[in-house]
Amino acid sequence: MSSAPQPRRMRREVSPLELFYDLVFVFAVSQLSHHLLEHLTWRGAAETAVLLIAVFGSWAYTSMEATLLDISRQVTRWMIIGVMGLGLFMNAAVPHAFDDRAWALVVPLLAILFGACATTALAARDNPLREHFRRTLIWITASAALWIAGAAVTPDTRLWWWGAAALIDLTGTWLAHPLPGRTLSSQELEFDAEHMVERLRLFFIILLGETVLTAGRTLADTPLTTAGVLATAGIFAALVAMWAVYFGGAETLITRPWSPSSDTSRKVGRG
Repeated sequence: MSSAPQPRRMRREVSPLELFYDLVFVFAVSQLSHHLLEHLTWRGAAETAVLLIAVFGSWAYTSMEATLLDISRQVTRWMIIGVMGLGLFMNAAVPHAFDDRAWALVVPLLAILFGACATTALAARDNPLREHFRRTLIWITASAALWIAGAAVTPDTRLWWWGAAALIDLTGTWLAHPLPGRTLSSQELEFDAEHMVERLRLFFIILLGETVLTAGRTLADTPLTTAGVLATAGIFAALVAMWAVYFGGAETLITRPWSPSSDTSRKVGRG
C-alpha cells in the first residue's frame, strides 16, 4: 500500500456572495450571444470564442481561487466583490470589444486575473498553493502582453493577437501552469471539489433562468405571431433538453474526475 498522503478533504456550502457574483458572468454569456448574433460569420464565431475564453477564464480563475481561499475569509470576500465590479465593466464591453472598446475589455480583464492570482499567491494558507499561483502569474504575464498588443492595434488584426493570448491562457490552464522543474503536488492541497461542482451546477441553473427571462421578455415585447410562438416554444424545448442532458447524466462526466484517486493538481491548475 502506498504511503503517499491523500489530499485533505473538506466541505463548504455555496455562499450567497458566490451566487451574487455569478450573476455578473451570466450577463457575460448574454453579451457573447448578442455579439455572435450580430456577426454570423466565421470571423464572428472566432471572435466570440476568444471573448468566451477571456470572460469564462476570469470567472473560472476567481471561482477556483475563492474555493481554495475559503469564501468565509474577509480577504476572499473583498476579492470577489472587486472582481464583480471589474467584471461588470468588462462584460459590458464584450459586444464592441473588436470595435472601439478594446481597452474597456482588456483593462478590467487583466486587473481581474492579476488581482485574483496575486491575492491567492499572498493569502493562501498552504505554501504549495502560494507557489502554484506565483507560477500562474508568470503565465498570465505572458498572455497579458498579447492582450495589450491586441487592444493597441487596429480592429482588423486584433483577432490574431487576442487569439494568441487566449491560446496561452488555455494551454496554461490545461497544463496546470507548469514551469521547468516546478509542478503542483495534489497530495499537499486542501481542495473542496464538491463545492466547485455545486458552483457549476448553480451557475448552469442561473444561466438557464436568464435565458427563460430573455425568451419571455422577447415574446412579451413583440407582436403575437405564429412564428414568434413557435420560436419561443423551440427555445423552451431546447432549454428543457439542456437541463435533462446535464442533470440526467452529463454531470457525472464532471464529478467522476474529482474522485479521491485522481490527480487533482491538474484540475486545480485548470481553474
